[in-house]
Amino acid sequence: MRKTVKWVTIFSVILKNSYKIQIDMAKILGLDLGTNSIGWAIVDKDGTDFSLIDKGVRIFSEGVKSEKGIESSRAAERTAFRSARKIKFRRKLRKYATLKVLSINGMCPLSVEEVEEWKKSGFKKYPLNPEFLKWLRTDEDENINPYAFRDRASKQKVSLFELGRALYHIAQRRGFLSNRLDQSAEGILEEHCPQINSLIEDSNSNTEILIELKDYFFNVGILDETNKGCFKKELDEGEAKLKTLYNALLGIVKRNENKFIAAKEEIIARLNRKEDLGKVKGKIKDVSQAMIDGNFKTLGQYFFSLYNKSKIRNQYTSREEHYLEEFNIICQKQGIGEIIADELLPEKKYIGLAKDLYKAIFFQRPLKSQKGLIGKCSFEKSKTRCAISHPDFEEYRMWTYLNTIKIATQSDKILRFLSQEEKQSLISKFLRKKDNFNFEDLAKELIPKGATSGFYKSSKANEVNYLFNYKPYDTVTASPVSASLKNIFGEDWKTKTISYKTKNSKGIEVNRTVDYKDLWHLLSVSTSDIYLFQYAKDKLRLDDKDAKAFSKIRLKKDFASLSLNSITKILPYVREGLLYSHAVFMANIESIVDESIWNDSNQRKFIQDKIAEIIENHAFENGKLEAINSLIKECKTVGAFYSKEAESIYKSDLDKKLIPFVKFHKIESDKEAILSELFPVLTEQLKKYEYIKINRLDEKVLDFIKGKNDDGEIFCTNEKRINKLYHPSDIEVFKKKIIKDEFGNEKVVLGSPLTSTIKNPMAMRALHQLRKVLNTLIFEGQVDEKTIIHIEMARELNDANKRKGIQDYQNENKKNREEYAKDIRKLYFDECKKEIEPTEDDLLRYQLWLEQNRQEIYEDGRNISICDIIGTDPKYDFEHTVPRSRSQDNSQMNKTLCSKKFNRDIKGNKMPFELSNYHEILPRIAHWKEESDNLTREIEITSRSIKAAVTKELKDKKIRRRHYLTLKRDYLKGKYDRFIWEEPKVGFKNSQIPDTGIITKYSQAYLKSYFKRVESVKGGMVAEFRKIWGIQESFQENDKKYFHEKDRSKHTHHTIDAITIACMTKDKYDALANAWTQEDKGQLGEARKLLVDSKPWKTFKEDLKKIEEEILVSHYTPDNVKKQSKKIVRIRGKKQFRDENLLDKRGNTIPIFGKSLNEVEIRSKVEGNDYFKIQKNNESIYYEYLFDKSGNIIYKKVPIFKQGDTIRGSLHQDSIYGAIKNPLNTEEIRYVIRKDLESIKASDVENIVDEMVKEKVKEAIANKVLLISSNPQQKNKLAEKQKVWMNQEKGIPINKVRLYANSVKNPLEIKEHSLLSKSRHEHKQKVYGQNDENYCMAIYELDGKKDFELINNFNLAKLIKQGQGNYPLSKEKEVKGKKTQIPIAKSNNCDVVLKRGQQVIFYDKEIEKPKDITEIIDLKGRIYIIEGLSIQRIVRPSGKVDEYGSIMFRYFKEARKADDIKKDNFKPDGAFRLGEDKPIRKMNHNQFSAFVEGIDFKVLPSGKFVKK
Repeated sequence: MRKTVKWVTIFSVILKNSYKIQIDMAKILGLDLGTNSIGWAIVDKDGTDFSLIDKGVRIFSEGVKSEKGIESSRAAERTAFRSARKIKFRRKLRKYATLKVLSINGMCPLSVEEVEEWKKSGFKKYPLNPEFLKWLRTDEDENINPYAFRDRASKQKVSLFELGRALYHIAQRRGFLSNRLDQSAEGILEEHCPQINSLIEDSNSNTEILIELKDYFFNVGILDETNKGCFKKELDEGEAKLKTLYNALLGIVKRNENKFIAAKEEIIARLNRKEDLGKVKGKIKDVSQAMIDGNFKTLGQYFFSLYNKSKIRNQYTSREEHYLEEFNIICQKQGIGEIIADELLPEKKYIGLAKDLYKAIFFQRPLKSQKGLIGKCSFEKSKTRCAISHPDFEEYRMWTYLNTIKIATQSDKILRFLSQEEKQSLISKFLRKKDNFNFEDLAKELIPKGATSGFYKSSKANEVNYLFNYKPYDTVTASPVSASLKNIFGEDWKTKTISYKTKNSKGIEVNRTVDYKDLWHLLSVSTSDIYLFQYAKDKLRLDDKDAKAFSKIRLKKDFASLSLNSITKILPYVREGLLYSHAVFMANIESIVDESIWNDSNQRKFIQDKIAEIIENHAFENGKLEAINSLIKECKTVGAFYSKEAESIYKSDLDKKLIPFVKFHKIESDKEAILSELFPVLTEQLKKYEYIKINRLDEKVLDFIKGKNDDGEIFCTNEKRINKLYHPSDIEVFKKKIIKDEFGNEKVVLGSPLTSTIKNPMAMRALHQLRKVLNTLIFEGQVDEKTIIHIEMARELNDANKRKGIQDYQNENKKNREEYAKDIRKLYFDECKKEIEPTEDDLLRYQLWLEQNRQEIYEDGRNISICDIIGTDPKYDFEHTVPRSRSQDNSQMNKTLCSKKFNRDIKGNKMPFELSNYHEILPRIAHWKEESDNLTREIEITSRSIKAAVTKELKDKKIRRRHYLTLKRDYLKGKYDRFIWEEPKVGFKNSQIPDTGIITKYSQAYLKSYFKRVESVKGGMVAEFRKIWGIQESFQENDKKYFHEKDRSKHTHHTIDAITIACMTKDKYDALANAWTQEDKGQLGEARKLLVDSKPWKTFKEDLKKIEEEILVSHYTPDNVKKQSKKIVRIRGKKQFRDENLLDKRGNTIPIFGKSLNEVEIRSKVEGNDYFKIQKNNESIYYEYLFDKSGNIIYKKVPIFKQGDTIRGSLHQDSIYGAIKNPLNTEEIRYVIRKDLESIKASDVENIVDEMVKEKVKEAIANKVLLISSNPQQKNKLAEKQKVWMNQEKGIPINKVRLYANSVKNPLEIKEHSLLSKSRHEHKQKVYGQNDENYCMAIYELDGKKDFELINNFNLAKLIKQGQGNYPLSKEKEVKGKKTQIPIAKSNNCDVVLKRGQQVIFYDKEIEKPKDITEIIDLKGRIYIIEGLSIQRIVRPSGKVDEYGSIMFRYFKEARKADDIKKDNFKPDGAFRLGEDKPIRKMNHNQFSAFVEGIDFKVLPSGKFVKK
């Protein structure tokens, strides 16, 4: 825009003054959001002047647990332990159920009452009936053992007690049913072989087999036809196994070229080899083979043959093949109940006592439903998302994809959408059993036979006949479930219904009709292939082949973003050919428009056509208005205003703005008409000096419906229904919250950031803490809705795999830089005959030199010597592809090497596209595009191979690799793209492009729910401004300026960054761009002046150093230990309810929700009889009642809750200890631990308790039979086929040893041994463990003397269970020979109890006596955090042991790790003294003198201290 000084009239000057609004006055909140920190700062901006209002930082723990670089959920360990407890408890339940059936039928010496008593005790008081204990015991002399009973019971009639003992033993074992896979690389074959087997069985020729094999192995991601050998590069161990299998199967087909049956049989045999079954299934097969070889009919017979001869335990056995088969044989031999041999379903197979025993012994709890974890629909928040396996979703997905395909011929090269006829021809291609296929399959269907096709942006686009907007190898998702149903039920599967007779819950025979939706639902809930097979044969009347195919249909467990209800509404419109974004608007119009209008077909057609027209013209109309706003923005930037005399200039400028617009829409001939239409609008907006409002598409549609149309007709008379309009970019709406201050005044603050879309615990914890900080600032009146938000988000807030991928990429770059340094030293010395120590700039130049193949890009393509790029004054230096002044992009992606002369005289401020030799440049960087395309293909293959991963670990590894490859690809693609841009992207400012990840998207949406203006900044630009404003210290070396690494030793650096972020406004970016322009011109002095002048204020650097001491750090350490669980009681997976109805707040009963109804459906029904209505968000929602067998309405019942009585956290360390008497001093008790030989360390050998065992182990180590590992992470190994023998002649090996635990002095008494295994020695009657965590330290005081009590988690759990609170309120101690109760110390009328994470404010008790924190004026050096609580024991010369409460503190700003702090070499011990600056402190309970958070004061999320 040209400056308008020459033509500004008096009118325009007056106008300028009248419109001079203080638009530059603003309050800005800068936020630096990290994984465990939030730095914040508020600045006032008045024109170009900034002033700091307030600042602070919030520190909290990350939302994940990280150990040795491995991340896990903080709840994972607790969940694992809980799962182990549940498995143990269910085993007891199984024993109880079995014993109950046995006792009822006289097969066990217990009465039913005794069995029930065991259960009522929580399975803690095991039945001690002498006859029962005798029944359990074995007697080798009398041949009494459970294996003998099982053997006899399967061959002959036995007594009831013997039979009962055999069945109880089966219940205790019962074998593997789990589908868990071998966790090694072998497990990949165990996973895939059955699936390939299923495909081969359905094949009808060798050709079909070859096609199925190729498709299958392509989909699992090991095939890459662009590579020699057809396999992808860098196969991992598991993928190499698949490659071997693929080649073996191809070899079988080739050997049996004309023998289909032989090929099929050999392939199936190859797929079922024992060595490919995995460890568990392979061992099970070994047992089965041994039974066949020994002619044993049951597992009990086989194991009895091994009894007392070889090892029985730890052998893998199958529940169905071994134990269930044995159970059937025993039942038949003993005449127990009835077993129907031909029946497959267990509920029908067993009758009478056999059924009772089967249920008790073999009951398998169904997997807990994960329905509650499924997110909600983006459009209908109350609806659950649809499964991607649903046929309707598969059709919806197919049509949305078909509607995006574009095709062009080589002659016109104008891409067009497919016709409906062309789309219909492609539908059959989606109906295939495999999950994915290549776009190439669709392309071949659309072009003539023999014609070629390719991607329209490909470098070979000119060499093919047809162009598409998809690449040939792009993955297309098929419709496997729909394909299976079509193959089974025929072409009319979607309209077909099947009727059959069945019995309802009352036992009455009724007719039932099912369609494809019902069948899909059955497949989704069924857990038994046998049941599905029987159902298909009996009810659906399918033959064996189709019934088997039906039972084998597998549904993927993923979910779409929309509900089935939303999909059903959108589907008709995508079928008609509308793009998804257009169809979404049409989908729910029926629910918005008045019913009488919608039912009129003419009106309905008119509405649909008009909305389609609005959608079609939306981008075009907005593009015109954006041209106007762009011009107004330029006027505001240079201070130009409207005047009559300037109209011609404005019209000329608008004409230029329209050139790219009409060119893009290919309507150059209409430019004059559009200019005539827009110019009056421009002049009107210039007079107002306002931007023209550009409505969103949904706003335009709603305006039309509300009557803002040509006829003024209102189509919706109910405002409440307007909100039902779907919008394609809908994300969850975050709601504000209203709270009251201490005076009862209401304040609107941010609501919860919880969303069903984000499950990332790290991101959610950061957002929750952000909410606390912001709401505090809102409550204090420091910020409001008008405050501008500048936010930088840490990349680490991505999910764990993406973080790991980023880390892998960064580690590779770090390793490369180390290699570059070595190479530079060698090459520079070899070629330049000089020694050099590479600087950071040298390393970057060397990398760029390698990237451009050591040759010029811009000039003549000559080779560049290393002597020309390294050193103090290199001939070739950094050049910005897109000039910094135009893009503000200083990233490495935007840098190459160029001769200084060419850069200064020719390139200058130009884009590569603007250079005269542009077409010579492109071939020199073609290798970037080629490598980028190769990486893209590798990413696609990796994405497919994720499905081949057997374990979560392998899957995560592949996902991390995909992220790593994406980073490499994006870097090269970004470098290449900058060379082909014809101009900097519209609105492109690399410095302000935020992370497009989901976390950034939702955090922005969350902040925008309250604040009107939210802007993201990139960390790279924050670093740039830190440097140019002098915050990051610099140094000179070789006449060049370098910067020290950012100081992260104090938490306050987050606040410094936040202040920087707050001050990063548009004028600062512009100043930086101008400085870079001057720098590129060689005007270094002018550039430096611009950068210095760009500081927010003159003394910015100096002031930030001063205020660092003023910054308050708020630490958030939640006390989760006391949180107790509260859950609904379940019996065998079913929730339990009281026999009383649940009432709402008004005292009304709450019916169970049936099917949701719309306003049309309720017309034929009666409210209160057939359906009920609820109000939600001022909207009426209707639901059918559900009725019981008697026809009564079913109401919600009051659930039975079980309140937890324990705590969270570890009660003790994992290791368990025993107690023995010291052989040298029988008065001394020593504690021992049992370890296996694989786990002992070299230092453990001398601590082996048994001397003879110790000598044997030493001998084994000396003879290298036992190889002790020097790596603590690795286990020891035994030499091949060797054992450590205690007595080799008798075959007694040493597997475990007892070790003295010398560090264990005062262990916790965890529990007593059960009565069955209780020792007669008192010290052996308990199980011991080491304390893990201390919960708190209670301080007691009497007559000025202090004492303490350390409460660990174990004791806390005991106190809570006994109802004694969290700590004793007094402590008994002997004072002057008398037992005295010392009360707990008080401060501010509160008990003095110290916990980890509390902040304290110290005072020097020698010279200060403050009553509260208000009397402490200077907080410098006083604020610490409690970091540890322990006991310090000091043994006096007299033998007396004194105990002190030891408290560890960390300075509240200290951010270094403990090992780094120790390097300071200071003494942390001692009472607090003024003037002592210590990063950590340690003192005993007597020395402690401080005010404590939660007792004397509270800390606000903003960091401010408030007296309590």
